[in-house]
Amino acid sequence: MKTNMTYHAREERVERLTAIIDCLGIGEIVLEVPDRIHIGSVRCITDTGVMFIKGADNGVIITAFMASVPQVSSMYHQIGFNKMPHYLYQRIVQNNKKYAFLKEI
Repeated sequence: MKTNMTYHAREERVERLTAIIDCLGIGEIVLEVPDRIHIGSVRCITDTGVMFIKGADNGVIITAFMASVPQVSSMYHQIGFNKMPHYLYQRIVQNNKKYAFLKEI
């Protein structure tokens, strides 16, 4: 499968993306919402706790990183849910404890 990525994702963040794939896996997208900060972008969260930012019009991946609980909670609040699914909360907490080094890449 070929995925279109920006130069930033493909070249500048290749170490982080490789580490995410090796440690967390990409998973399946469970929620997509318009990005409130970067107009024209979409924020996606996967079932493994990986956050993607992609172009709304072309689907090109701009960046990806390990999600935090506040980031994902905000996404669920944006669609009118008071909290995220429990399995996703647990996965994100576990990821942030076990793979804290991913925040530094």
